[in-house]
Amino acid sequence: MSTLAVDTITPKSASAVTMPSKPAFRAYRNATGWNDITHNTWTKVALNATDFNIGEHYDTSNYRFTAPVSGVYVFDYQLYVDNSSGGSKNMAVYVNGSEKMRAYYADEEISSIKIHGPLYLNAGNYAEPYLHQANSSSSDYYFNSTSVYAWFSGYLLG
Repeated sequence: MSTLAVDTITPKSASAVTMPSKPAFRAYRNATGWNDITHNTWTKVALNATDFNIGEHYDTSNYRFTAPVSGVYVFDYQLYVDNSSGGSKNMAVYVNGSEKMRAYYADEEISSIKIHGPLYLNAGNYAEPYLHQANSSSSDYYFNSTSVYAWFSGYLLG
């Protein structure tokens, strides 16, 4: 059973409120370069480092965020992809092994694709970033050992 520290909501000024223990993370891949993804497969994206990980609910070894409490979580997921070989790219956020959000990209160029949105997770549910490409050969996505080009992030909205 997981527990969540609850902060007292304290006004910092007439218009600002802070909640420093609210679950939040931003994960990225600690590597530089283009990474191949095999044709016509859904592949979990290995984001093995974090800029921040409040509550330590993102696991850098299995690349998943596990909700400590039930509630609405907001997720952002971006990849920098090379689609010059054609076909299409799909990226998705999976919850407990099932696709819940998807973005589709079909232009034949190098570009960023992104997902943003809320999902309700029960305590113990987990969210993971996936990528799929559909062309006749392997394709690439890029990392630069910081969270500038590719990341997966989330936080408890309430």
